[in-house]
Amino acid sequence: MDEKFKEFTRKLHEILKPLGYRKEGVNYRIFGSDGLCRIINLQKNRWNTAVHCEFTLNIGVYFEKDEKITNRRFKEYDCQIRKRADERDLGGEKEWWLIDSATDLEELLEELLPMLRYIEEWFGHFPSKDETIAKILDGSAQQYSDTNIMHNDTKKLLEEIAGSI
Repeated sequence: MDEKFKEFTRKLHEILKPLGYRKEGVNYRIFGSDGLCRIINLQKNRWNTAVHCEFTLNIGVYFEKDEKITNRRFKEYDCQIRKRADERDLGGEKEWWLIDSATDLEELLEELLPMLRYIEEWFGHFPSKDETIAKILDGSAQQYSDTNIMHNDTKKLLEEIAGSI
């Protein structure tokens, strides 16, 4: 199943690469010129077996103090704004997608296209680093996140950014 999952991640990258995503393992990142980065992460289910593999999609928006990103391998959990993207966002019920011996990867990718469109729309709420910071500070970004945005690390980072202006 690991080989089939790896093949799936390669095929997914063929879809995401024209949009500017770089692939590293199960992470697909875009690095914006203003220092705002985006990530799509495929999280494998810890209960996967040799005969089936489930995964879900986690997404996030990441930035650092400066425009130049020093942590080029940031993870979804490093992001200031994070969300699990699943079919519930589209009115469905599925949180995990399944790959097994019967899975047609092309059909699975086709099934994921509406979710990928949703993810790009979600990222559209954060078009620039400055606008993202403004949404964090005015509290409007919280509605897009599954986690608390204004945690201590984000607060410290925003104080550093404010101090350098």
